[in-house]
Amino acid sequence: MTTTTELENTLPLKASTPAHPQIGPKKGIECLVYSLVKLTSDGADGLLAALHQDDIGPRACRLVKDFQPRSLREAYDHHSRVRDEDETIHPYFFIAVEKASSDSVLVVYLKAPGADGHHVVGVSRCAIGEADLVGPNLDVGNIDWIEYKEAEEEKFGSESPYTNPRYFSKDPRVPREDDSTTSENCVYAWFGLVPRPLRFKSILEPGWTNLPEDQRRFGHPGNVHRYDDPWSEIRSLFPRMCQVNKAIHRGIILVAENEDVDVEKGMSIYRVLWDAEEELRKVPNNRDQSRQQEVRSIMPELEFMEWTRTSVALERLDQIVSEKSETLDLASEF
Repeated sequence: MTTTTELENTLPLKASTPAHPQIGPKKGIECLVYSLVKLTSDGADGLLAALHQDDIGPRACRLVKDFQPRSLREAYDHHSRVRDEDETIHPYFFIAVEKASSDSVLVVYLKAPGADGHHVVGVSRCAIGEADLVGPNLDVGNIDWIEYKEAEEEKFGSESPYTNPRYFSKDPRVPREDDSTTSENCVYAWFGLVPRPLRFKSILEPGWTNLPEDQRRFGHPGNVHRYDDPWSEIRSLFPRMCQVNKAIHRGIILVAENEDVDVEKGMSIYRVLWDAEEELRKVPNNRDQSRQQEVRSIMPELEFMEWTRTSVALERLDQIVSEKSETLDLASEF
């Protein structure tokens, strides 16, 4: 089976701007499905039924019937053309089928986060029953593309997105040469108790889309608002984030708690109570799924520090980290 990295390399690095770029939360947007193999009439019906098996999905997949079995590149070129002719077609996302009897499909996203801070064309593989929801989840920010690539790595043994130069110029799991605990260069983990946390990002870190991935001050948001116990999920996710990205500050997190993007008590800052180095040393294997469950089971306690607003959160986090660093320096001099 051809890897998704190999398939990505058959496509342009960046897509052209579509004629109808705005999709928004409206009904009627269709997700086109391209079959790269010949399907019978029953096979086509079975494919759509499999794509629409999730009851909560939009059931908006449409098989392109006039597309003869071709390569993924030809599907990409066809999609780039027809999306400009029909505003009901999703301009940034489509599905491709490699094998008629496969349990997985390819999903192609034309707005994946690139290493240079700009969008790139990305390809991932997922279970056929999950593909219907990938586009809508990306549209509203429920799940980030890199999270989908992580899931692909775990389920199908694909290459890690963190070693793919299409997405990262440097593997963020490798410690930076400078001290990642200083306020000038650390990355902060943040979580959303409210839906679509990515809408906070432009205020939280203005200009972040123009920054290379390894220069951004915030990681991908942990979207926990759908969980019955979101705080336990935060405690579970945070050690995993630290394991993946060595630049993340291990002692402090930010949580978006208010639907309004920039209000006085919109975000909370928490201290994380754990011996990060000791705990993470016990589970060094990042790729083994059982070890990933082990690291999620660490679940450090959280201690509330203060409220802040989105627009000043980065400045406040840097101040706290800087003050803590100065205190530790004084203690070591004693």
